[in-house]
Amino acid sequence: MAPQASDTSSETEVHFHLFRLLPPELRRKIYILATPPRVVLVQEDRCDDGCEHEDELECYETFQAFAERCRTTPVHFKLHPDIAYFAHNWRPRIDLNPSPYSQPTLESYGFTSARKRYQPWPPTEETPEIPAVWLSEHPTEAWAMARDAYLSSSAPIPPFLHVCSESREFLTNYGYELAFGTRTHSGRTWFNFKQDTLYLSCNNSSDEQLLSGGQWDVGLFRPADLLRVKKLALQGGMRIIPGSPEMNGGFTDASGWVAPISDLLWLLPNVQDLFFVEWGPEMIRDWAKYDYPSQYPSMPLEGINLNAGFENRYVCVPIDEIDTVATRVPSDAYGYGEGIAVSRLRRFKKVGSRSPFFEAEAYRFRELLAKELRKTTDRASGSVSGPRKVPTISLVHVCPLQMTRHIFAMRQQFWVQFLDTKYRLRRGKASKLEAERRTTESITYQDVGEAYLRAHEPDLDEYWEFLMAHSLWHFGAPEFSLPVTRQEEWWLSNASLFPPRFNVI
Repeated sequence: MAPQASDTSSETEVHFHLFRLLPPELRRKIYILATPPRVVLVQEDRCDDGCEHEDELECYETFQAFAERCRTTPVHFKLHPDIAYFAHNWRPRIDLNPSPYSQPTLESYGFTSARKRYQPWPPTEETPEIPAVWLSEHPTEAWAMARDAYLSSSAPIPPFLHVCSESREFLTNYGYELAFGTRTHSGRTWFNFKQDTLYLSCNNSSDEQLLSGGQWDVGLFRPADLLRVKKLALQGGMRIIPGSPEMNGGFTDASGWVAPISDLLWLLPNVQDLFFVEWGPEMIRDWAKYDYPSQYPSMPLEGINLNAGFENRYVCVPIDEIDTVATRVPSDAYGYGEGIAVSRLRRFKKVGSRSPFFEAEAYRFRELLAKELRKTTDRASGSVSGPRKVPTISLVHVCPLQMTRHIFAMRQQFWVQFLDTKYRLRRGKASKLEAERRTTESITYQDVGEAYLRAHEPDLDEYWEFLMAHSLWHFGAPEFSLPVTRQEEWWLSNASLFPPRFNVI
């Protein structure tokens, strides 16, 4: 008699009890395949005790207490030697000359001591000494250099690091380790420098610019970790696209981001792949939660964790031209970057370029970055080494792996609708021209929508009549369905868009 299924559970659990009997080579291959590359957001825990407070005021009060201590207490700062690694960025941003901060020593008063004065690094022109008195009088700079802080990530820990001792030992030998410690605390984030991507959020705080040189804060990272990062993702992707056309046929840094990213890469000289992120985790989450259900009811988001953070496995998806034209995804509102991108894409298509827009923009920015890095290297002394080569640049979205199929489905749905409307518009124009050729009398249509579709320069009365009759109000993003607006008509008739892609990096 066949064994009866248990009535205690409605789901059948499957266990493979012979896993340990598999050859070791096959088990190791399974460990690798089950531990794919991840995108790992690493950021500061804003409080001294390592917790994350949602109330920004509490963090602000922590800095205020630090500044008050600098003002009222003779603070003897002992800077960590790692601060010297960031001198390329902080040296031009602080003024130590003329130096009224020379700290008197016991020897100057005739005393002798066998104890040497603490110096975190040998002072040079590139890495001068920063007196403790100067730090006491500049609490913002002291906060950036001497605060007690953690770095952490909500990225999921690879499961096989906790399954058994064999899998943990293999993955640690494969490259996984606790990384991204600070000058005051050890690392707390599991990371594989060979395959994982470090993701940095954008912040305009001045204390982060002091050490990092820009909007992406790496001032708390240890140099040993920064030197090992090979894949880097930066929030704020569309901002590398200039707001105005190139001048004199050459490339110009209209975005103003070349110099800050050059300064950042000076600290991460071994980055090989640089990703600029447009749709980040928070935007994807809000779109999936609020807009997606009404826009794509036939593709429900079932079984997808939409919580904030990186609890899921996040991946990079290359940006498509379709993502810019179909601006209602992931938000009905134009963002700063998307507004610039759609304007630049339109100009790009007007000149008749046949290359993919975002690949061309990434190449343009890479050329500017290479030029800036060469200039910076020429100005630096022989004792300072910068990036060894310019990384490959891509514009991407960062989203949960489970969300990729919905983004791809959105692209496919839009592309089919776009081609169908393009065909009907072309057919309508040909029909109207043929009708006008056969008669000199004014042409009337029973279907106002068809009349509007056929018109190369739509009649305004027809357009509003159709809108009123069908309650269609085009105040939002393009729909590329009948009736088309004049802006949509240009994209359908004049632009040459590339078909969508469905790949993950």
